[in-house]
Amino acid sequence: MTDAPEYLRAGAIACLSGASVRTVRRWIADELLPSVKVRGMRLVPRKAVERLLSPAPLDWAEPEVEIQQEQLVRRTREST
Repeated sequence: MTDAPEYLRAGAIACLSGASVRTVRRWIADELLPSVKVRGMRLVPRKAVERLLSPAPLDWAEPEVEIQQEQLVRRTREST
């Protein structure tokens, strides 16, 4: 068992992520981070913070998006 808390407040998340408390609260409001309200405090599960801050997998970029962007550029050039 670790000493790390299971739930974190916005200030702790800000320290871990390097983001401002305001940005962390925006993440919570935008539901990028799930939270629960306990005695007036917003608490975020540590696992959710770890998921948000973990690096994206190497295959994250989708080739389909790149192809669509190239087609859009080509169409724009053709129409001018």
